[in-house]
Amino acid sequence: MEKYFSIGEISKIHNIPIQTLRYYDKIGLLTPAYIDKYTNYRYYSFEQFIYLDTIKYLRFLGVPLKDIKEQLQSGEVTSSIKLLEVQSKEIDSKIENLLDIKNKITNKINRMKLGIDANSIGKITIKTFEERTIAKVQIKDIDDKIQFENSLRELGSFLENETGVFDGDIGFICSYEAFKNKGYLNYKYLTLPINNVIYNKNSTFLSKVPSGTFLCTMYKGPYNTSFHAHDKLMKYINDNNIQVLGDIYEFSIIEPLLVTKEDSFVTEIQIPIKSL
Repeated sequence: MEKYFSIGEISKIHNIPIQTLRYYDKIGLLTPAYIDKYTNYRYYSFEQFIYLDTIKYLRFLGVPLKDIKEQLQSGEVTSSIKLLEVQSKEIDSKIENLLDIKNKITNKINRMKLGIDANSIGKITIKTFEERTIAKVQIKDIDDKIQFENSLRELGSFLENETGVFDGDIGFICSYEAFKNKGYLNYKYLTLPINNVIYNKNSTFLSKVPSGTFLCTMYKGPYNTSFHAHDKLMKYINDNNIQVLGDIYEFSIIEPLLVTKEDSFVTEIQIPIKSL
């Protein structure tokens, strides 16, 4: 007489929860070899052990239950190869995604460490940058909180759709001529940096920050306290007869996504200049 194993015994032998075995039965992945018509108890046979081993192995590899079911029904070598090749490509995609996430974390850590370096705050430096891609949207009044948030949501949604996440590194473009001639900060655009592959390359949101030399300084505190840092840069420009080539960029170093205290915010101002 063929030996059968209760669902509880199978659960212990194969280390699979009873609830999971019942679910496998429900979806037709692995049905019991025998069901007592009087007690409705489920029993499994020796022959089904290999199927349970296969299911556990393929689940470990991350193969979806639907694909496992198809493979058990097929049992062919060619279908097994195809199944594993598909899963291998899926794993490659996940690895790429995880590496991208790790890169984001590393960049965020490095930027925040730079922001808490007391020696960096207020120091004027000259830096060289390669061409950078940003997303930008025009803002009419930076003090209009509703308009600002709507613009930020618009950019954030674009970034999420293109790169999967809005990382909070907001920035601004303000008129150099307005500050030079009238002494006030005319914020023209709200910006977000693009550090990933963008598929919608023709989007009207996208813009380039040209490569070149930039006069830079970092200031600490809320965004509306940046005037003193801009004024300091303007004095340096005048004192050293520096030729400015375009508008002023502000890029977040420590921003409100992870830090809620405005006094801890750090922003870098970058002004494109002619190489000295």
